[in-house]
Amino acid sequence: MTSTNSFNCSDTLCEDVTILPLEVVIPTIFTPNNDMVNDTFTIQGVNSTYGLVVLNRWGQTVFNQNPYLNKWDGRSSSGLELPNGTYYYVLTNYLDNENLTGNFQLTR
Repeated sequence: MTSTNSFNCSDTLCEDVTILPLEVVIPTIFTPNNDMVNDTFTIQGVNSTYGLVVLNRWGQTVFNQNPYLNKWDGRSSSGLELPNGTYYYVLTNYLDNENLTGNFQLTR
């Protein structure tokens, strides 16, 4: 960092900074029933380097967003409300080329 004051005197400082990644926390259930509680599938620790694919029990993609905006409301990519059930996710970190997979319950 270089700083200059009003008398045109400057000073420089170098410092190593280590930035630790946030822990990614993926919910196991969410309830998009418009009660203002747990209405979106919110994943803690994601940013614009992550994309999300949601699959139904037959392996069909029902939702896909890249980057994931952390606002999925349980609707398909075409806007239809998905039924209650178990769904599967693939959360991809494109910066690290890493996938996290698992399942969750959608309950309305």
